[in-house]
Amino acid sequence: MSYAYAETFEPIVKEGENVRLLPEDHPKAGFYRVKYVEPLHEIQYDFGTIAAGGESGDKEINNIYMPDNELAQYWVIVLDDIEVEVKQPKAKTRYVTDKKVTKITYFTQQISPYRNVVWVIEDEKIFFNASNPTRSSIPRARIKLFGWRYVLEPLAERPEKYATVYVGGR
Repeated sequence: MSYAYAETFEPIVKEGENVRLLPEDHPKAGFYRVKYVEPLHEIQYDFGTIAAGGESGDKEINNIYMPDNELAQYWVIVLDDIEVEVKQPKAKTRYVTDKKVTKITYFTQQISPYRNVVWVIEDEKIFFNASNPTRSSIPRARIKLFGWRYVLEPLAERPEKYATVYVGGR
């Protein structure tokens, strides 16, 4: 399973197991049975040059979207000295406290590498904003994503056992 304290990046569920998608107000919220699981290999994205103290602005990475009835679990790896904010959908920033937006960085992934996980259901919009925390311009600002693909089958009733996944901000 993939938790904040995981030591490996494994699928959260196996074929034949169940998953619950949240938050409740999400159009795809509900219970599903996993019909198929397979790895998703590296997808790399470059935000381009970012000036000292600047930002890329919200960028949509279309290559990570899934077909109907499919869910993706991505591990986000920061390759350069940038900070990455995740919005899912655009109006809802992920990984926030009452007063702070926490960001994925090159250094935080060294401390807890399997914490930087995002979930994408079908073509539900997700945006990334890279910022340059340094005092000099950086020529490239890259992340890579890889993970797991799940083919889902909707369930009419709540199963006895299931894993919970948040596919959007709250």
